[in-house]
Amino acid sequence: MHRLLASLLIFAGLLSLPARAANITTVTHDGVTRVIVIAGVIAPGDAQKFANIALMTDDAVVALASDGGALKEALEIGRAIRLKGFSTYVTANSRCASACALIWLAGVPRLMATSARVGFHAAYYDLAGVKEVSASGNAIVGSYLNTLGLPEKAVLSLTSAPPTSVRWFSPAQVRGNGIEVTVKDLDSTSEAGVTEQAQTPKTTEVTKDVSSLGIGPAATPADVEAQARNFAARYLTYENEEAARSLALISDVYDDKVSHFGKIKTRQEVLASHARFVTRWPNRKQSLKPGSVIVLCKVPQAQCMVDALIDWEVASGSTRSKGVSTWHLVLNRQSDRFSIVAVDGKVIERRNLSSERNRGPCFRSFCPFDLALR
Repeated sequence: MHRLLASLLIFAGLLSLPARAANITTVTHDGVTRVIVIAGVIAPGDAQKFANIALMTDDAVVALASDGGALKEALEIGRAIRLKGFSTYVTANSRCASACALIWLAGVPRLMATSARVGFHAAYYDLAGVKEVSASGNAIVGSYLNTLGLPEKAVLSLTSAPPTSVRWFSPAQVRGNGIEVTVKDLDSTSEAGVTEQAQTPKTTEVTKDVSSLGIGPAATPADVEAQARNFAARYLTYENEEAARSLALISDVYDDKVSHFGKIKTRQEVLASHARFVTRWPNRKQSLKPGSVIVLCKVPQAQCMVDALIDWEVASGSTRSKGVSTWHLVLNRQSDRFSIVAVDGKVIERRNLSSERNRGPCFRSFCPFDLALR
């Protein structure tokens, strides 16, 4: 269980972001799904998406951040969670309301951060924009809550708020209604006498590593250019780390707004994109092609541009690819640190190693590779 909770560290910030549609993703560790993330509005079809993941997963934490959505989908997801024995978790400063909260109740155990909130209201139907209490909907919800073993006091309390409002519960208020909940803050190293094992880096260790990306004092433009070069090389090594550690290490190297492959994104959106990448490709190896790095810093060395070629190889299961990409970084220097304000690049050479194995022997040591542009 503690390994699963440690994996959630990389999503603690991402889950606090608002989302317009449900995004159901996974976090893997050693090739095994450890966390299933449900963020955004729950919509028709989400229960099937969740079921497809749950069927292939033996043990996981379901991390939640949503203002609700389709009741039927939520109840089906909740039943699947209870059937599989998954735990549910609402991370720090996140909220889980309405249909999302009904999913959260299915967890074994139910987990919340101290600053997290879950919200409930009566079931309703929308009649020409007017929300009306649905007696049949409340009956279905009541039956669902009873199957979860909630006491009558809790059932009445959770469905008491009108559909036009939400009744928010802190962990203490959840307990006050007879509902079992475990308070879990990801930055704590122990709880209830159980010490977290060092299966992922502690926050202090990650912070120390990230601080080593600081550029320090620089007396000359050449010093700043050398430090920008070192920053880029160190950053690339962090991208090669195991997924949870990689995301933790790069969490503070981006600016608040970033030009990310031609689109302006927030830091959290960039981290979410990186999370999807490292989850899809658990095995990654990237390195700067020798002699390809060009660094140019503008006077008075407040901004640097780094251009390079990257040799890369990625693998997921039996799928393997390798190739070469261009890499362009724009770095801002503030005090003694760099932050990334722009990143771009494209694949200029790609070789599909997994499909190559099915082509038969290479002709005179020549194996054709595919060229592809991002």
